[in-house]
Amino acid sequence: MSQPQFPLRRVARVALVAAAVVATSAMVYPLARDRLADYRANKALLSSMDGMRPGGDSWEAFTALQAQERRVMQATGAKAPSAQERVTDQERKWLLSALGQGNLVAAASLFPDPLRQDDPIYAPQRFQAIRKQAAERVLTAAEAALGRRGDAAYSDRWMLHAAANINALGVDRPRNPAQAAMLYEAAFEAGDTLAALGAAAMAKELGRKEDAYRWALRCLGPCQTPGFDLSVYQAGLSLQAITRVQRSAAP
Repeated sequence: MSQPQFPLRRVARVALVAAAVVATSAMVYPLARDRLADYRANKALLSSMDGMRPGGDSWEAFTALQAQERRVMQATGAKAPSAQERVTDQERKWLLSALGQGNLVAAASLFPDPLRQDDPIYAPQRFQAIRKQAAERVLTAAEAALGRRGDAAYSDRWMLHAAANINALGVDRPRNPAQAAMLYEAAFEAGDTLAALGAAAMAKELGRKEDAYRWALRCLGPCQTPGFDLSVYQAGLSLQAITRVQRSAAP
């Protein structure tokens, strides 16, 4: 005896319902997941803020809250937790306070190296207004540092590197590769070995091939970003030029 067959209309109706369930699940699940992630981030962010004691060093408080915020956002995968606005407001207050206290490290951190991916400030786009206010201070401090060559203060290396970044990027001031190159070189001389990468890139852009190769040779260890290739700076140089530069590359 043959098995009873489902009417075609019933089969189509079941298939349509199943498709609707799958489509709804595909839309609802990501939304629920995102809301759960934001909920967890909100709890963790508010807990972090409640655990921060008032007073003390504004820059240390800022960096501590930034570090905790970064960890929370990465751990939860949250996209838009409402508590982040409150966290940002507090971070702005501490950052402004640090700048008001004359903290030059705080000022320099607003201008990360465009050639590197280790931004010192998490989500720096939230501090653009403060960045504009600090640009003049960094450039002034760098100018003063240039006058102290041979007797550099500890913060000079940061000021010179940050000022070089300002000139190399061209966001806060008109772009000036020649000025950027000079400042990267001065930062290196003041003890910032990471500045050799910027000096090499600017010299290459300016067509100073031997200088570019010389600074690339000085870019060692942490100075080298992922993808750093010494042969890029060596290209176009004669064997004699390569030998001459290698002999003069020692700091």
